[in-house]
Amino acid sequence: MDQRASDAPPPPLQSRKAGLFSWLSCFFQVPQDPHRLGRRGEKLAALHLRRQGYRIIDHNVRLPGGELDLVAVEGRTLVVVEVKTRKNPGARGPAAAVTGAKKRRICRATRQYIRHHNLGPSAVRFDIVAITWPEHQRPLIEHHKSAFPWRSAISPATPIIPHRP
Repeated sequence: MDQRASDAPPPPLQSRKAGLFSWLSCFFQVPQDPHRLGRRGEKLAALHLRRQGYRIIDHNVRLPGGELDLVAVEGRTLVVVEVKTRKNPGARGPAAAVTGAKKRRICRATRQYIRHHNLGPSAVRFDIVAITWPEHQRPLIEHHKSAFPWRSAISPATPIIPHRP
C-alpha cells in the first residue's frame, strides 16, 4: 500500500498554484452580502485611520437620531466618520451616497453623542471614508477630511415661491 502511494506522481504545479491563488483570493474577495461588505469596509477604514494617527473611540453607535459609523479623535478634534463601501465606483463614487438627509442624521446623532458623553464644547469635524472594493482586487480608500460642516447639514429654509394665476 505504501508502495502505491509513493509511486503516485506529485500533484501538478498548476493545481498547487490554483490552490494558493484560491486561498489568496479569499482575502481579496468582496463579500456578496452588502451588510458584510459594509462591516468589512468599516474595519478597513478604522485600520486606515489608525495608521494616519487617529484614535478610534467608538464604532457603530446607534442613537435615536441616527447612526455613527466611526467616532475618532485627531489631536483635540472629535472626528465623526461616515464610511461608504461599494464594489463598483459608479458614476460619482461612494462618497456621493452621503446625501443631505444623511448629513442631517449624522449631525443629529453627533449632538446626541456629545450630550450623552458630556463632552462639552469641542471642535467637531465630519469626514467621509469612501472605499471601492472590486472583486479579487485591492480596495481603493479615499479619505475626505472635513467633508461637510455643521451648517451644510442643517436643512435650509423652504423658499417661498409666489403663486401666479
